[in-house]
Amino acid sequence: FPRLCDELVSCETKKIVERIVNEIRSYIELSPSKPGGEVLYKFVTDSGYISQLLSEGSVINEKRIENITKFFEIIRRSEPLLRYNRIPEFVKHLDLLM
Repeated sequence: FPRLCDELVSCETKKIVERIVNEIRSYIELSPSKPGGEVLYKFVTDSGYISQLLSEGSVINEKRIENITKFFEIIRRSEPLLRYNRIPEFVKHLDLLM
């Protein structure tokens, strides 16, 4: 991304984009060898989203945490049904449920 740092895109923005791209790459590299739920949980925790919700205690954040918990419970219950316990298979399974 060396060409991005100019008058249109600040160096700070460039650093943020590089960090996001590197994080996405790490999850892509992890995904073939780890169960989908594990990769998704790593993303949610690494992003700091859960910590942020917990630190900003509010009714709406408690509800968000409940929803995330429900989502991971759905993942846990779905894992035995999946042919391959990877994210693409889980997404197909979710599509069938909806």
